[in-house]
Amino acid sequence: MRPDQHSRQERHGGDVKIPFGVTLKNLDGGDLKEPKMDPVTGEPVFEEGTPEGEMPKRKMVKVTLLKVSRSALMANYPEDKSLDGEAKLARWKLAQKINGSETEVTAEEVVLLKTLIGKAFTAAIVGPAYTILEGNAQK
Repeated sequence: MRPDQHSRQERHGGDVKIPFGVTLKNLDGGDLKEPKMDPVTGEPVFEEGTPEGEMPKRKMVKVTLLKVSRSALMANYPEDKSLDGEAKLARWKLAQKINGSETEVTAEEVVLLKTLIGKAFTAAIVGPAYTILEGNAQK
């Protein structure tokens, strides 16, 4: 990443507070949503009470910066084959540290989150996630 691509917070160092519980927004300003999945089976969860003869509708859940960050931290990437246990432990500890409220993280942790989110997700997630991580409120 070029120096001019880092946020003001990252350039000046120090800890920053990030609102990880924030729902990411789509291009139209609406909440980003994804299908709810059963944590045990991994199957989609459907709305109850679907009238006979109609296709059941999937339950949808909001996509938060917390979920995106934790998913990116816990994922394995091809270049991670040489990553040692200490680096993996650091990712796990950061995933534990962040929560659904405002969490204080270091500038280095923000850089790590941005790097991993950028690898793990499409522009629809990267854009709003980076916006929040860089300290710019979403409208």
